[in-house]
Amino acid sequence: MNNPIARQLSAGLVLMMAAMLSLPTAAVATVPEPSFTPSASPAATAAPSVSPEPAPEPEPNVALSATATTTPEPSSPLPGPALEALEPVSAQEINGFFTLLNEYRQSQGAPAVTLDPTVSAAAQQWALAQLDFPSATPVPEDALPAGAAYGRIAETTYSPTGPTVQQLHAKLVSTYGSANAVTMRDPKYGQVGIAALRTGLNLYVYEVLVEKSATAYPTDYVNYSWSPAIYSVSYAPSGMIWKKLSYADWEAAGFPRPRLAGWIAGTRVFTFAPAPEIYATSPDGVTHLLTFREWQEMGFRQPERTAGSFVRYPWSSSIYSVEFASPAWLWKRLSYADWLQLGQPAARIAGFIQGTSYNQHQYSSEVFARGEDGVLHKLTFDEWSAAGRPAPSRLVSGYFKTSWMGTVYYNANVKVEGSRPVNYAEWSAAQLPTPVVDEYVPFSFYWKPVNSGNIYYRAPDGRDILMSYQQWQQAGAPWPRPYTAAPPAGER
Repeated sequence: MNNPIARQLSAGLVLMMAAMLSLPTAAVATVPEPSFTPSASPAATAAPSVSPEPAPEPEPNVALSATATTTPEPSSPLPGPALEALEPVSAQEINGFFTLLNEYRQSQGAPAVTLDPTVSAAAQQWALAQLDFPSATPVPEDALPAGAAYGRIAETTYSPTGPTVQQLHAKLVSTYGSANAVTMRDPKYGQVGIAALRTGLNLYVYEVLVEKSATAYPTDYVNYSWSPAIYSVSYAPSGMIWKKLSYADWEAAGFPRPRLAGWIAGTRVFTFAPAPEIYATSPDGVTHLLTFREWQEMGFRQPERTAGSFVRYPWSSSIYSVEFASPAWLWKRLSYADWLQLGQPAARIAGFIQGTSYNQHQYSSEVFARGEDGVLHKLTFDEWSAAGRPAPSRLVSGYFKTSWMGTVYYNANVKVEGSRPVNYAEWSAAQLPTPVVDEYVPFSFYWKPVNSGNIYYRAPDGRDILMSYQQWQQAGAPWPRPYTAAPPAGER
């Protein structure tokens, strides 16, 4: 092909075909289907108007360009893992949460609340619309009706057999001082909205307590003679509203002088069976041995019978009250004021008190007990047996002395240097642990000058002690290291 114009036309056609083959499928325009449009009023002899036949799409010829590329169609996304469905609980279960809430409030001296369906609906709508997997997060303020003050709580629980309303409510109030429990018994709330849902074996609850509008009720101020706390009690139509006053509350009320109360809501009355004494614990946590008259003023309330006692160790003056409750015993170290409040009870000797740790020093079989009050004691075999023969923890520290010298050395970590001599007062405070007796204290050695018959002991604290022949014999006649001069400081 010698004609230059023909050569240019051929090259242009090849480039055009290569460009068409390199376009993605979506970029190639398709010719629309032919349309058939009859005339609105066709004449008898008129033929219908037909669009011309579409041009057929050219078949791509891959052989025309070895460099032509095609764009693969995007793959369909894989389906995500299926989450367990969120299911609202039944109306019966919502009523169960509502009933348990009011029972708890009334047991703590707070008035019952009423159910607010508007707040409940808003809370339920938010709970079901959570973008992430549901969590025990309180309903946000902006998801609730405006114009009210709220106390918002949330909790969840899991059970392999399916959690119940009772289980979740028990978790809400299990810790008396928790934010959930404090909010649930706060007397300033008058209504509640409740939402709850399930997902798999998890149960979630969202309770929104609504603060009631301020209403002035007749109010009295009371306290117990044996407790410093002051309480207000307001006589509302729905019942008495109790509140433990802070100093700011008392100041805002004008520092009213409280009258002595026979009974304050939330007080626990109990006995330590089989002992006949009756005790009361006020809502602020003070426990007191009731006199007959005080019990009478409480209306002879039936005490809760519980097993318990007052105990102490024979080597410590600390007295503890212990209540044999389930699932865990309840222990408390009594202050002197507590002991007086409880009527100065006599304590029996205990083999074990909660909070005690048991330890052994390195290379020693002696067991030491450190009580919850910090008092340290070296146990006898009988005392260790009375404690249930607990397995002691092995400390890294140890006490040592040589067979020929009376000095006792203490090493806080026998794996590293640091042994130091201790005086009798320090050794006695450590409960006179029996030192390990050997010819050497860790990180010490014997040495002698090569031109002298003297033998020295390089103690762990760096001192060089000149030994007598008798002391050397008592040490077991250890072979001394020969030195032309005194060993350098720090050598071990």
